[in-house]
Amino acid sequence: MLKKISILFIFFILFFGFSANARSRDDLIVVFNPNPLFNEKNFMPGQSLREFIGVKNKSGAEKLIVAEAANVDDPNNFGSVLNLQINEGKKSCFKGTLAEFFNAGEIDLSSLANNASTTYKFIITFNPEAGNDWQGKILNNFDVLVGFLGGEKKAAGSFFSSPAGGSNSPSSRPPADLSIPKESIHVLNKNETQVTVVWLTNHFSTSQVIYSAEGEPHSLDKNKPPYYGYSHAAPEPEDDTLVTFHTVTLTGLTPGTTYYYRCVSRASPPTFSYLELKFTTLPATAETNPLPSGAEAAGKQTYAKTGTNGAKAGVVKGAQKNSNGKVAGKEKVASPEKKASEVKNIQKKEKGYSLFQHWYVWLIVILLLILLPGIYYLKLKRNKDTKI
Repeated sequence: MLKKISILFIFFILFFGFSANARSRDDLIVVFNPNPLFNEKNFMPGQSLREFIGVKNKSGAEKLIVAEAANVDDPNNFGSVLNLQINEGKKSCFKGTLAEFFNAGEIDLSSLANNASTTYKFIITFNPEAGNDWQGKILNNFDVLVGFLGGEKKAAGSFFSSPAGGSNSPSSRPPADLSIPKESIHVLNKNETQVTVVWLTNHFSTSQVIYSAEGEPHSLDKNKPPYYGYSHAAPEPEDDTLVTFHTVTLTGLTPGTTYYYRCVSRASPPTFSYLELKFTTLPATAETNPLPSGAEAAGKQTYAKTGTNGAKAGVVKGAQKNSNGKVAGKEKVASPEKKASEVKNIQKKEKGYSLFQHWYVWLIVILLLILLPGIYYLKLKRNKDTKI
C-alpha cells in the first residue's frame, strides 16, 4: 500500500509539473509598440514615423528572425511612395519602399540566440518629392509579421491615409497608455557633479531625462523637442532601447546646485513624468559617494550630460575617485548599501516574479500536506504489525 501511494504521489508531481510547463511555454515573444504598429491619418510628404518591435527567443535554440507583410490592401499603390527602413541598433536590416517590402516575402533580420532578446526599429517616411497626385490616397491595411524563419510569427496591423483622403480606420493613432509612476522615480549615486535617475514604465519604451539648473528655463512644452522647454537632455538623442527599467546618469553638473528634471519615455507619443522633480548636488567641500554596488549593472548604460550645443561631457563608468586615486567616502545622507537595496527593490517590482504565483506549485504543496500524514500513518502501522 505504501508503495502504491508513493507511486501515485510521484505521478501527480510529474503530470502537473510537466503539463504546467507545457502550457506556460511560449517559444516566441513579440511586443509591438504600439499595436497597431502604424495607424496614421493625414500622413504628409516628408513626414516620418518610427515604431518598435521587441522580440525574445525562448525556443531552446538559436533562431533566424524574419519579417514579412501579409493581408495587404493597397488599392492606390500608396506603398510605392512610402519608404521603409528596418534597423537593429546601428545595423540596417531593410531599406526600400513599402511596396517592395510587400512583395519581398520573408526578410532576414538577424540571428537570435536562445533566451536572447532584441529590438527592431521600423521607420516609415512619406517621400518628400511626392506630388499632389497622392493627395487623398489610402493604404487600407497591411500586417507586419515578425518571427522565426519558416515558423511561428506574430502580427500587427497598420493603416495610412494622405490629407483629404477617406478613412476605413475608426480613429487616428491610438493614444498610448504608457505611464511613469512617481513612486518609481529615484535619484541615486548623487555627488558633487553627477546623479543617476532611475524609473519604471508599464510598457517597453525609450529613456531620456530633461533637466535645468536653478535659474534656467524649466517650463514643460511638449511641442518643443528635444528639450521640451528645459535646457539640457541626456542622452541626446534618446536611448531607443526599449526597456521597462530605465537608468540615466547626468554628469558635468555644478556642485551645490539645484536641478529640476523630468523623465521622458516614448512609445508614440512621448510620455513625461507627471510632476517636475528636483535634486541638489553636493557642495564642493562635501565627500562624494561611490556608485552603489550593483547599481550600474542594474541598468542598461550610463550617459554623459548633453547641453544645448549638443556636446557630451564624457561617460561615467564607475565611482568617483579623489586625488590620491582612492574611492571617495560615503555620502552622509544615505549609505551605498541602502541605495543599492533601493535598486534591487525596483528590479524585483519590475520582474514581479514569485515561485508561488504558479498554481501547480500550490497543488503540489496541498498534495504533500494530504499524502505525507497518510504515508506516515501506514509506516507506523506496518512497523506495529511487524513487531506483532
